[in-house]
Amino acid sequence: MNQKKNLLKSLLQPEGLLFLVLIISPWLFGSVEAWAKILLFCLILLGGMIWWKQHAKLKLSFSFPLMSVVVFIILWIFIEQIPFPPTLIQFLSPKRYELEKTTLLLLGHSATTQEMGWIPLSINPSESFFYTLEFSGIILFGFIVNQIFKKSPEQRDFWIYATLVNGSLLSIFAIIQRATWNGKIFWSRTLTQGGDPFGPYVNRTHLGGLLLLLIPLGIGYLLYKEQSYRPNKQRLAIKGSLTTGLQNLSFSYLFEKLFFPCLLLIVASGILISRSRGAMVSMLLALSLMGLWFSLDAKEQKKGMKQTLLVGAFMVGSIVMALWMASDIFIGATQRLVEEAVDIKESSRIALWKEALELWRMFPLTGSGLGTFEEAFNLVRTIFPGPMRVTHAESDYIELLTDTGIVGLLLFLVLIFIVLFRGWQNIRLEKDQKTKILVAGSYFSFIGGLLQGIANFNLVTMANLLCLVFCAQIFLSHSEENKNQNL
Repeated sequence: MNQKKNLLKSLLQPEGLLFLVLIISPWLFGSVEAWAKILLFCLILLGGMIWWKQHAKLKLSFSFPLMSVVVFIILWIFIEQIPFPPTLIQFLSPKRYELEKTTLLLLGHSATTQEMGWIPLSINPSESFFYTLEFSGIILFGFIVNQIFKKSPEQRDFWIYATLVNGSLLSIFAIIQRATWNGKIFWSRTLTQGGDPFGPYVNRTHLGGLLLLLIPLGIGYLLYKEQSYRPNKQRLAIKGSLTTGLQNLSFSYLFEKLFFPCLLLIVASGILISRSRGAMVSMLLALSLMGLWFSLDAKEQKKGMKQTLLVGAFMVGSIVMALWMASDIFIGATQRLVEEAVDIKESSRIALWKEALELWRMFPLTGSGLGTFEEAFNLVRTIFPGPMRVTHAESDYIELLTDTGIVGLLLFLVLIFIVLFRGWQNIRLEKDQKTKILVAGSYFSFIGGLLQGIANFNLVTMANLLCLVFCAQIFLSHSEENKNQNL
């Protein structure tokens, strides 16, 4: 009874609520549906309110440039949903004004500027509102997690550990579900609007994108834990029996040293057999960058080479495991990737991007409104004729351009630059080598997520964005500045 009370009490703490959000979000079908986003937003908001009540007198620690850009992004998304006078809309977004005028004429109403009602920049404010909830919740999540990690590195380590275990469970579930597929997610939920599921996700690419974020972080965590153990516990006893040596080691050490790497390989193989070509390439690029960093940053050349070879061995091991689990799926995805790279002009994704840029030219400054790509794209669409839905631009950056205009895209790019710059500073200035490896792991996971967004879409998947922000807070919350001044 006491254990249940303690568990409930911990879950009602802000740390417990936000941790719950991070863990359950992938299992809620990736949190792409409105009900899931509202649920997660409410949990984050509740956690934020409790945290603020508990820390009302705490001197907050944050980067002013970073927070300023975040505030401007939320303001811009919100402004696009507010009705403005028609003359202002005509100046800011002539195409939006023209669409409103055409709609009024078709409905038999007066379409003169003087008699028009006020118009929002977004062509579908209700859809944009859900994205506002999603982004606001994610930003609040990131801010509080940042404060938690600065205050308690132990909490940070536990969150990383639990997230990696959760990722391995997602991979195992996805593989089992695919092997026993009956046409339903969780063997019970029917796909009402089609899709290509993998695990609890309707779109296999999205799960691949989530798992991708765990690989460099997982390798960094393993090396961090390896160097955290005392020398007399780093190796199994040579003298005496193997059983005696094992008895001298803790269960957690054995799990992290022997079993955990296998789970990480399963996560990596899950990416490779998800058939997400973007996730596959992004993982290999992120790991390659991580291996290069190991070789250049290490004070001892031999140690750096050893860590680089470890990354290379992990990549090879992932491919071998993917071939063993589902060779036909992995080989098929690789073949399609090569074919698309060789004959890039025939790529349907490139054709989609070209037409998406035509859409952007209609709303160059403000975009059509966040979350409105499917409706707005019909203004220029010629590809994929018939009833097939084109819901996203297959690129986060192009979709940000079409939805939020050049203003919104520039704000997001500035945000990414600040995060990457501060993260790199924190890695470079970190004096403790084992902590530097952990922070670098989260940094290269974040880079992998950014790379995957070039040719895939994650904006709709709240679970993936939460994990991306989680990775960012690991390297943003850790710096010499935080240690010395907690500013």
